[in-house]
Amino acid sequence: MSNLNLMLHCGASSVARSEIGQVALPAATRSFIPINHDYFVDIVEDKLEDRGLRVLSQAHGLTKDGANYFGMFEVVGRESHSDYSTVIGLRNSHAKEFAAMIAVGSGVFVCDNLAFSGEVVVGHKHTTNVLEFLPLRIAAAMDQVIRLDDHQAIRYEAYKERDFTNQEAEYTMIELFRNGALNTRSLPKVVEQWDNPDHVEFENDNVWKLFNACTEAYKGTSPEWIQKMSGALHRQLDKVCEVPELELLEVA
Repeated sequence: MSNLNLMLHCGASSVARSEIGQVALPAATRSFIPINHDYFVDIVEDKLEDRGLRVLSQAHGLTKDGANYFGMFEVVGRESHSDYSTVIGLRNSHAKEFAAMIAVGSGVFVCDNLAFSGEVVVGHKHTTNVLEFLPLRIAAAMDQVIRLDDHQAIRYEAYKERDFTNQEAEYTMIELFRNGALNTRSLPKVVEQWDNPDHVEFENDNVWKLFNACTEAYKGTSPEWIQKMSGALHRQLDKVCEVPELELLEVA
């Protein structure tokens, strides 16, 4: 089972859950209402618990001055899966660098790889009504985690069932590069993982193997870049495997 041995963010250090609440909250201004990191995490934990989503593991990180927070929760919905789990990424800033935000994706147990699917990404800027609307948006996102978890099961089964020739894999790698799922740094790593995968679980020549070759190449990249690239990755591979689009409820 994964323990989220993942880089939380460049420049952030891993911290215990209890340390998050020790960060001082800066003073609010007329246009900027900071949110305590601990309060933000509490909201997510409460909404998970309300919906019967069980936390398997978690990881938290802070920048040296404590201004920016990054976290991940690995959760189980109605069913547990043998080779992957649902992962929720969080971030919050006291330094006006980005909005308070969560994104939902998946983590593969055997290699601790992470991919944010892009279907559920919500947040709110630190404006005057953030304390009113952010909990509502997080609640709406948590309502959709189980729907996404069900869709992931369909998606990944399709990836495993779709066999790939080397020619098809090479063509798809080029398309992934064109569509922003791979860059000049990650593409050579994907080729190497396709030819010589680090894990025996990915030796069958199918789309699942290519997916994990890509997520293996994402290691060492910040969650923001993982989210951007893996969203494009899912869209391209879903197209190859004819995975139906997930219909989600609108998050206000």
